[in-house]
Amino acid sequence: MFDTCNVHMRCDVPVGVSLSGGLDSSALLTCLSQAKTGDGNFPGFFADFGDDYSEESWARSAAEANGSDFYQTSFLSSELEAWIKPLIWHLEGPSGGIMNFALTKLMGVAGRAGIIVLQDGTGIDEACGGYKIHHLQYLSDLKIAKDPRFASALLDCASHWNMPTSEVQKMVERLLSQKNDIARMAIDGTAMVEEGMLASGFINKYSNQETDVDRPDGVRESFCNFLQSSKVPRNNRMKDRTSMAFGLELRTPFLDHVFIETTLSLPVEYLFYGGVAKSLVRDALSEYLDPFVAFAKKRSVHSPQALWLQSGPISSFVENLINSESFANRGIFNVESVKRSFTNFKKNGAENSFFVWQWVNVEMWFRTFIDDDYALNPKNQNILKQWY
Repeated sequence: MFDTCNVHMRCDVPVGVSLSGGLDSSALLTCLSQAKTGDGNFPGFFADFGDDYSEESWARSAAEANGSDFYQTSFLSSELEAWIKPLIWHLEGPSGGIMNFALTKLMGVAGRAGIIVLQDGTGIDEACGGYKIHHLQYLSDLKIAKDPRFASALLDCASHWNMPTSEVQKMVERLLSQKNDIARMAIDGTAMVEEGMLASGFINKYSNQETDVDRPDGVRESFCNFLQSSKVPRNNRMKDRTSMAFGLELRTPFLDHVFIETTLSLPVEYLFYGGVAKSLVRDALSEYLDPFVAFAKKRSVHSPQALWLQSGPISSFVENLINSESFANRGIFNVESVKRSFTNFKKNGAENSFFVWQWVNVEMWFRTFIDDDYALNPKNQNILKQWY
């Protein structure tokens, strides 16, 4: 890890680090600080969601431990409606979630601070089993193989993710019933889509289209899927475009082929030793990281997206969107099903909020690129200038 970060520090311009409150960015800052290039002081840039959700104490601790300056910004629910079209315009596609708004604001702060290269910790989760879905697949593999370690691994997994054992068992069974088809599941093991939301005409027109779906067989192949086909390409598309909107070069040392080839060559159980996700990384950096960070239980909440979509200004924005004439006229969604689903979501919540975010992104993409020549419309020029 140190060698990889050393290689990615080859530059003669100011370098910063994108920080979160988690293990990956702390590991990145530690490895960069230990690299034999530069003065070892890399400013850290952190974005949170104000009072609704923040990991500032964790991120600030990582910066202070490495002697790094600390820059913080917050993305608030009241800002989303003004930001969503500019973000989709720069992405030329959908935004992966509210977290991307905070990361984009972070990049703006880094650019204004004079940073040219921004280091990012993407890759550890995907190559070292950091997501819950990977841990569940590891359990699934053990169960299929009738491995005697399954029972203890199940208990350890439940402890690590702060979940009842029965709930983990249920999620493993669901994964097995879907034959490890992670394309239908989110990184936390919940359902990616809600059935019955598409309009029948849209289904009839497109459901017979042939698709080449990569369905990984086992946890190691799921790593490769995330790295090559789904998670990393999607995330890098968004991060690359928003970083370049501010003239930043985004570097991802933990996607270096040497690091990836090394981790994928190791026995899978090394990555879940003791029932702890990314155990290899934690152990390797244990002498450099605060033990509270290195061996903390996984915190599954990353943004207040579900909370914001359920109530407040963003919920009202979604309500107006799904009741709009343009949303109904697209012919993509079953509007009545969507309205019922959103009413239920606001009242009872759901496993995740991805399905609501999908409605928003589809409609806002059409409004940005199809209904209105957004970038050339004079009334939008001042909004776009806030990004530079």
